Amino acid sequence: MNLFTGVPQIKSQVSIGYEDNILLLGSCFSVVLGKWLDERKFNVNYNPFGTVYNPVSISKLLDCALKNQKPGREEVLEQNGVFYHFDFHSDVSALNPEEVLLNIENRVSSAFSFLQKTTFLCITLGTSIVYRRKDNNEVVANCHKVPATYFDKNFLTIEEMVSSLSDIITKLREKLPQLAILFTVSPVRHIKDGLIENNRSKSRLIEVAHIMTEKFTNIIYFPSYEIVTDQLRDYRFYEKDLIHPNEMAHMEICNYFSNTFFTEETKGIVQKTEKIKSAFHHRPQFENHIDYKRMCLSQLEEIQHLQNIFPSMDFRNQDLLNNNPPPPPRVLIFCSFIPIVVKHEGAKCCFIDKRGQKSCDRTFLIVTVK
Repeated sequence: MNLFTGVPQIKSQVSIGYEDNILLLGSCFSVVLGKWLDERKFNVNYNPFGTVYNPVSISKLLDCALKNQKPGREEVLEQNGVFYHFDFHSDVSALNPEEVLLNIENRVSSAFSFLQKTTFLCITLGTSIVYRRKDNNEVVANCHKVPATYFDKNFLTIEEMVSSLSDIITKLREKLPQLAILFTVSPVRHIKDGLIENNRSKSRLIEVAHIMTEKFTNIIYFPSYEIVTDQLRDYRFYEKDLIHPNEMAHMEICNYFSNTFFTEETKGIVQKTEKIKSAFHHRPQFENHIDYKRMCLSQLEEIQHLQNIFPSMDFRNQDLLNNNPPPPPRVLIFCSFIPIVVKHEGAKCCFIDKRGQKSCDRTFLIVTVK
């Protein structure tokens, strides 16, 4: 019995590999996909400007990144002692304007540098409902808790969104002619505006995304919204707020993404990074047991092998562990023959080499995984 009306699996002519540089912009779903790719050691930069929901603001920030353009002091405003910029997320806000400008400058510079080498751009559209400043009619990316009387709230038209996105894509293609672009619509529902308004908003975004695929070459539509709304279609795939897809839904989308864009070779490498990730989560009963040491040695050899093939892979930063209870500290040492440390940091450095011989007379770079 078929219990799902599934979204047919597509296979993109554009593939994503470990040699690619992937930039993700848009709604909070960009963070979900960006973190998933980052944990599997792809070279990614996700939401460098913070969360941005509407196509006009996304286009404006991409233009800033492309030109390495920073705002002026007059664009920084103040509300209740907090300084902010309407085009940027509250992550850059501060208690003085100079810090706001510095935060923005750092983010724009980082996005500019990464964009120069970007080969794959993923844009996640969140909403077509926007707030416009009454004083100049400009669309804001974030209201920053400014009173509602300061804004007019309305829907972006399909024509406005197509025009804004077309302008920035044309500019991007002039600088990066081989750039592949993915459009997707966030499956997160914006029910604060009402379910009817949310559906009106999402339907416009879906239409805009498809218009972009027809208007430009090398642009792909990815059905993350349809996977959650039409394929999974059940509140067990949502968080308790009944708005955000949960981890099970995320994995369904990421698996579909993998089958769409990864070659079999890339999938094989992904599996290796996932095994290494699982090994870092492992909490041994006996840290000094020879089987555990052999397991560590095997994982370190795999890390070195992958880094020899893909030097950009970085296994030092294990942020993926932050959401879990910290395991007992253990020390790993990276060197040419990949030893295993058997004493804690601060004591004499002892290791067992591949031949099972113990030595305590060498100095190595120590990385503590917590």
